[in-house]
Amino acid sequence: MALARVCSGGPATLRAGIVSLIFKKGDPEDLSNWRPITMCNTDFEIFALIIKNRLATVLHELIGEYQTCGVAGRSIYDNLRFLRDNLEPGVEGALLKLDQESAFPNVDHGYLFAALGAFGFPSRFISLIHLLYKNVFVCVNFEGGLTNRIPFQKEVRQGDPMASSLCILCLEPCLRKLARRMREIAPSPFPSAPDTNLSTYTQSPSSRTRSSFH
Repeated sequence: MALARVCSGGPATLRAGIVSLIFKKGDPEDLSNWRPITMCNTDFEIFALIIKNRLATVLHELIGEYQTCGVAGRSIYDNLRFLRDNLEPGVEGALLKLDQESAFPNVDHGYLFAALGAFGFPSRFISLIHLLYKNVFVCVNFEGGLTNRIPFQKEVRQGDPMASSLCILCLEPCLRKLARRMREIAPSPFPSAPDTNLSTYTQSPSSRTRSSFH
């Protein structure tokens, strides 16, 4: 009964959120120095956590080993070990670090659902995620009150249990192509990782993607 209700549209509370701005540092009049955290309703959190747990059962098959965020059995320490074990004297080349700022806020919803379809997720499963991102709105907690409703037209929300899983799925096509092109240019110089030139961690707290490659 509950699942049928959700699939038919669900309560409005699934689509509402309150954004609180957390000051980081620097000039408080510069909006880039504030981090938006979306507080969602309990029904959204429970439903999103269920979907996240379903995604977790297949992410290790879909996401390349170079990505260590959000995949069971992997952690940022794998990235550190990758660099420690492979940066040995005598290895020629260069190490390039890329830092993609605002990775989570820049996820386009249309691209998100296209990526899920390309990965082969069933249309019924995608429709459940679509439900949580269709006609969504937020209100900003400002000076003790709430602003008018603001349409939520892109990004995966920080505070959403699915955020890391959805973000790394969106990044995966780009990383796959990057890894493939790099292998075509030159073989991997890393003794312990002969099949990859890439090491990536999508960091949800600061909404950044960090990639290092030869």
